[in-house]
Amino acid sequence: MQYPLDELRQLVLSRQWDEVIKSCKVNELLLRDREKIYYIRALYELRRFNDCIELCEKFDSLSERYTRSLKIFKLRSLNGLEEEKKSKKFAEEMTQEVPPIDEAYIFLTRHYISSNDLDNAKKWCSNLLAQSRTHHEGLRLYARIIDKTSNDYSERL
Repeated sequence: MQYPLDELRQLVLSRQWDEVIKSCKVNELLLRDREKIYYIRALYELRRFNDCIELCEKFDSLSERYTRSLKIFKLRSLNGLEEEKKSKKFAEEMTQEVPPIDEAYIFLTRHYISSNDLDNAKKWCSNLLAQSRTHHEGLRLYARIIDKTSNDYSERL
């Protein structure tokens, strides 16, 4: 059953990912940027990470607003495939974006925390906080790093 594209948002809101994918496949040539993101999100939500990455690369020339979403879904999909080196490299590339893509900094901070490389974790987290001093997730991660590295309680948040 084919859905008109204006009903696609309702399918997304009701989390009917298989239906979103069916509708987008049938209407792929008619999809606007937002609808392409819905398509990519549906693939991501169904953990079809390879398909998600493939579409992210296929649709890489979206408007700036949607290109950021593309990059975030690609990073999450690479991470979902446990492609550690590719994820890290892509996240580092994302940190060069203007304005910055916070998720790349968070990913790198978590990556280095899990690798027990707390100096690099602190560096990436500090870079995030330098751009947004009140970033909730950044503050939480920074507190975790300080908690793991500091014996000086005055440095703790």
